[in-house]
Amino acid sequence: MKIIQTLSLGCPFVIESLWDRLGLKKTLADIVEAKGLRIPYERALLAMTANRLCEPTSKLGVWDRWLSTVYMPSCNGLKLKHMYDAMDLLYEHAEDVEKALFFEVANLFNLDVDIIFYDTTTASFHIDYEDDPEDDESNATLRQFGHGKEGFWAPQVVIALAVTREGIPVRSWVFPGNTADVTTIEKIRSDLRGWKLGRALFVADSGMNSEHNRKELAKACGKYLLACRMASISSIKKEVL
Repeated sequence: MKIIQTLSLGCPFVIESLWDRLGLKKTLADIVEAKGLRIPYERALLAMTANRLCEPTSKLGVWDRWLSTVYMPSCNGLKLKHMYDAMDLLYEHAEDVEKALFFEVANLFNLDVDIIFYDTTTASFHIDYEDDPEDDESNATLRQFGHGKEGFWAPQVVIALAVTREGIPVRSWVFPGNTADVTTIEKIRSDLRGWKLGRALFVADSGMNSEHNRKELAKACGKYLLACRMASISSIKKEVL
């Protein structure tokens, strides 16, 4: 007896099972079908997701090396172009995918969305220039110079995340790197209101606390809890009492 080939099964099998259970297969397949395409973009996204969780590498690495080491027969025949084009498709329909995924998770775990915690962070780039708005190859002008959470000035993006009390993500956002935390609330309020989550308590840190934001949150959420800087306590105490 001679062993010709061995393939990894466990990790990809679990991920593909979760992929189906969370409705991602159907959601992405429906998006592809609605665009009148017959290209396996959903399988390409599954392959890249499984790789990211099992043994992260580049898109080229997934296609050229990693897929040949795992048992994922449904991903046989994928081309490298499918990987790149699938990311464009995902970017275009990110909100629809996140919304469908969240409600599937909420149903699966019987989540009670009565509190939403919100915060931002930054991700910097090891590069010395921003996105060029005149560059046809740039799909956005997200990479902008700003003060990062690490404390230095660099090209970056601002990443925002809203989660439930259990820490389950509700939705994520990416803003240009020169966006101030306090200016993101209006966008968050507008997007989450469209999801019809009900009357949830919105919780955020002092970086989000401004008169404008309090008015926006009062209109959208009704209830909110914002941290306050120590320097502002005396003036707020005088106003309230």
